[in-house]
Amino acid sequence: MAAQPLHINQLPDDLLLRILTEALSDSQNARWDIGEIESAPRRDAALVYRRWAALCNAAPVVASLTVYIGPTAAFLARVRAFCCWLVRHGAGKVQHLRLALQPHETWQPGQPQPPVLSAEAALELSKVLAAALPNCAGSLRQLELAVIDRNDCMFPMGVWVAMMGIHLRRLVLDIRHLHVAVSLEALPGLQDLELHNYATLEPQCRLPPSLTRLRLVADGALEALPNQVTALTSLVDLECRHYDGYLESGYEALTALSGSLRRLTLDGCATAPNCLSCLTALESLSLLSTIGVGTNSDDCAPLRAALPHLSRLTHLEFLMEHPFPDADDQAAFACVPQLVSLRYCVLYPDAPPLSGVWLAPLRILAAPLSAVAASLPALSSTASQLAELEVQSDYLDDSAALLPAVAEWAVQHTSLRRLVLLHGSHQFDPALQARLLHVQARRPSLTVSFAREEA
Repeated sequence: MAAQPLHINQLPDDLLLRILTEALSDSQNARWDIGEIESAPRRDAALVYRRWAALCNAAPVVASLTVYIGPTAAFLARVRAFCCWLVRHGAGKVQHLRLALQPHETWQPGQPQPPVLSAEAALELSKVLAAALPNCAGSLRQLELAVIDRNDCMFPMGVWVAMMGIHLRRLVLDIRHLHVAVSLEALPGLQDLELHNYATLEPQCRLPPSLTRLRLVADGALEALPNQVTALTSLVDLECRHYDGYLESGYEALTALSGSLRRLTLDGCATAPNCLSCLTALESLSLLSTIGVGTNSDDCAPLRAALPHLSRLTHLEFLMEHPFPDADDQAAFACVPQLVSLRYCVLYPDAPPLSGVWLAPLRILAAPLSAVAASLPALSSTASQLAELEVQSDYLDDSAALLPAVAEWAVQHTSLRRLVLLHGSHQFDPALQARLLHVQARRPSLTVSFAREEA
């Protein structure tokens, strides 16, 4: 006799909990959408049975939450409702919380400007968050908080952020004109801090010495790295992304990190900092200029002078307006014996060819098409470990004519496993694409792909 099917409610709690945990997870990292997303699966499942409601608030289900509360007339009331739920059901359970709050619609070109968050509303929102978030201090490991608005008023960050407990490891604050006046030293376990959108660290704000990664992002000019950086003796990874970069003297705080800093990314720098030479522990260096920020030939000098001191460097990435690296610059690359990844872009029609013994350990190369095409003989004889080649083809009108030769070389260079053809404003000719893919068919172990360059 065939076994009678079981109703799902006949399953024991532990098995039903496993099913709900898997069903309500949209990834292996277990992220759930609740709040204002209409198809919120966790919320819907909780309405089926009382037993399900209890299980939907169990620790395995709410350990990782992604919550978005969008524009609505009852925006603040919805935020309060979520915060009440968090206090009642999330305390001691939530370990990773992504909370994105959007009080008003996003402005669209041709449409009237939507209202922005007022100073009074910003203060009230801050108070609501302050009353709820510290209740998760006993379990919360990661907190990512974003307020999506075009407000020009100061957003106050209350003392609650310093009450998030000893377990908090990662804190991301993406709030326009955020002013952090409270000291974060009360977060002794904090290792990763990200501040976006004109966030300001007031002088009285001290950062915990436990920080190993700091990311500062803004879409406007700031004068200098915050002074608090100089006290971060354990900092390993520093990333600064600013549209206009810092003033020339704004990088002086880096000198205090000479013994610890391993990875440095400066996006928006109009010139390489003069203090690069003292960062002798660096293993990864990225110097990226924003399109529209002019440079001059002397801006390469700090990088050229620093290379002989950066013997531990394994990854180098840069964007220059003028020809670089020329023969003299590449002679300095010989002082970097462990360089395995070089990614660069030169906003100039004729990028110099690459050559020298420094190519021998290289495994990843991303370079302009003109430089790659001119460097094929040197790459053949020296770059015996090269496994990935990315070719940027948008800066030459006749770039398509050089691609077949590069692809043919890639087939013959047996160490190469991946060839990426990066293009920007133009499209590759379909016939050329077909020809390149036919070249790949001659060596199946080589992957050829086409990608559009990000703006």
